Amino acid sequence: MIDGVTPKEQDWIKALDQRYDGQADTPRGPLDRAWADALADMAARYPDDTTVASVYAEALMNTMPWDYWGPDGRPSPIRRQSLRALKPSWPLTPIIRWRCISTFTL
Repeated sequence: MIDGVTPKEQDWIKALDQRYDGQADTPRGPLDRAWADALADMAARYPDDTTVASVYAEALMNTMPWDYWGPDGRPSPIRRQSLRALKPSWPLTPIIRWRCISTFTL
């Protein structure tokens, strides 16, 4: 499947391979973390790709579902990391600003 596709497409395929292992009973936690780590590498490799940035931010949030706020009412460290992942894309497209807003309203 990797032959004949662009290097970026190869990176997507390799990242997706970290997210799914084909076993229905595998705990999601380790797979979600591996997916986020793979996307961190992609975000570093493709800093101007808003899709990579958006999917990376979402992957980070999936590592701690519904645990987005600290006891002091401030964003959790992972939520802040997801916003940092999106911030370089702000000048590239207005939709990123909407995605940042949505990270605070979930």
